[in-house]
Amino acid sequence: MNFLISLIMEENAYQQDQAAAASEAARRLGAQVQILYADNDAITQSQQLLNVIQSSSADSRPDAIVCHPVGTTLKQVAREAMARGTGWALLNREDDYLTELRNADMPTFCVTVDQEEVGRIQGRQFGVLLPRGGLVLYILGPSMNPVFKQRAAGMESTKPSNIQVTTLRGNLTEQSGHDAVTAWLQLKTSRTTPVSLVAGQNDNMAIGARKAFEEILSGEERERWSTLPYTGYPCASNSRPSLTLLWKTCLNRVRKEKRFSAVRPELESRLRFQAFFLAVKVHRRRHGCLFLF
Repeated sequence: MNFLISLIMEENAYQQDQAAAASEAARRLGAQVQILYADNDAITQSQQLLNVIQSSSADSRPDAIVCHPVGTTLKQVAREAMARGTGWALLNREDDYLTELRNADMPTFCVTVDQEEVGRIQGRQFGVLLPRGGLVLYILGPSMNPVFKQRAAGMESTKPSNIQVTTLRGNLTEQSGHDAVTAWLQLKTSRTTPVSLVAGQNDNMAIGARKAFEEILSGEERERWSTLPYTGYPCASNSRPSLTLLWKTCLNRVRKEKRFSAVRPELESRLRFQAFFLAVKVHRRRHGCLFLF
C-alpha cells in the first residue's frame, strides 16, 4: 500500500507530530508513505495533490491520500482522486461532500475534533487564570482556515464577561507569534495596554510571543511582560510541552501573588511545588486528565 500525506507546513510542531505518526504507522504496517508540506499555501497544496493524482501512472499513484487542508477542503481535488481510484481522508476538517463520495468504491472519511469545543475549553481556561478579569492578547491562526474561526467563536462563548480580548494574527509557527508581537510593540499604545494574559491558538505562537517580549523589551517592561501568564493549545500527540508552558505561567503567577520575583532558596522549592499543582489543576480542567496521550 502506498499513501500520500498532505500537511500544512513543516515548521509547526503539530504537523511534525502528524508526519512522525504517519511514518511510524507505515513502518509498522509495511506500507509506503510520502509526506508533502504545502508551505501554508492553499494553492500550493492543491497543485501538489493534482500533480500527483494526474501525473502518476496507475502503478505509482497512491492508494489513498490523507490531507490536512490549508484552506478549503479541496472538494474538486478529492473528486479527481476518487475518480482515479485513490481513497481520500481529511484531517481536522469535515465537509458534506464526503457523504457524496462515500457512494464510490474507494474509502473516504474524516478524522477531526469539535473545534468550537476546543475554543470553549480555552475560554474556560482564561477564567481560571484570570479570576478577577482582565485583557487577553490573543494570537489567532490563519484567517483562511475555518478551524480557527470556530475556535475563536467557542472561546468567546465561554470566557467570563470581565475578560476582554485583543487579537493579533499568526500562522501557527513560533516565528509568526514572534513577528505578530514585534509588529504590535511598534504601536505607541502597546506598551501601556493593560494586558493580563497572552494566549495563542497553539503553543508555538504563544512561545514565540513570549520570546519577542523577552528579546525586545528591557528593564521593568521586560519583567512585567515576562511574568504574565502565557498559554496556547496542547500538541495533539504529546501534551507535555503545553503542561511545561502552563507550569511556567503558574509559577510566575504564584510569585506575583507572593509579591516577589526573586525568592530565597529555601522558598523556591515550595513555590515550584505549589505552581506545579496549580498547573495540574488547570490542565485537568482543560483536558480531564494530566496527559492526553
